[in-house]
Amino acid sequence: MKAEEIIDLVIQRHENEDSSIIPICKGLHLEPMLNYTGKMARNAYWQYKKNWHKDRKYVGILDHKIMDPTGKMEHSQLLARSLGKV
Repeated sequence: MKAEEIIDLVIQRHENEDSSIIPICKGLHLEPMLNYTGKMARNAYWQYKKNWHKDRKYVGILDHKIMDPTGKMEHSQLLARSLGKV
């Protein structure tokens, strides 16, 4: 799956409020983070950032979890295994 296809699917999932997984390859999938309340989402429109992001509809929308069959992964392992695929 190409990066553009993955991004399109993530945006579609958010627009449709669909939290179903997005399979990347065998044993690896993305989980769209609907109603994300992490740092980027909370601070995207505060203070000086509100001018930078005022026309950006999807600030924080590409935040997601990348999971393998064993559950959440350490970032170093995650990058080593999935960087070439995502």
